[in-house]
Amino acid sequence: MARKRIDCRARQSAFNSKLKFAPQLRALLAAITARYVLVSFSDEGFVAREQLIEWLSAQGKLTITTVSYPRYVGAKIGIHDPQGRKVGKVGRLRNLEQVFALDRQGRPGDILERVAAPIESR
Repeated sequence: MARKRIDCRARQSAFNSKLKFAPQLRALLAAITARYVLVSFSDEGFVAREQLIEWLSAQGKLTITTVSYPRYVGAKIGIHDPQGRKVGKVGRLRNLEQVFALDRQGRPGDILERVAAPIESR
């Protein structure tokens, strides 16, 4: 059972709401004034990969790196009821973490390509 903060209902974040997440993330990305922006996002997130690509690539040169990671331990043991009986099947055992690296000045060969290269070889 998850141990949520007591004030989680009074202090709700749009980033923890499937309905509010996309407009809030899009507004945040538009408000960032830095040349480089890194967004790490799981393939289980609230926004599709294609949506992030659309939002970010409109702002400059985008490099995307994908890394496979094991899912949390609960994915390995399956779904159980409060009495400990198995009530569900184990789903997939790996997540894809996607790193979106945006260079707003968009010059080829810049630092983001050099940073992303070692990650892709994992």
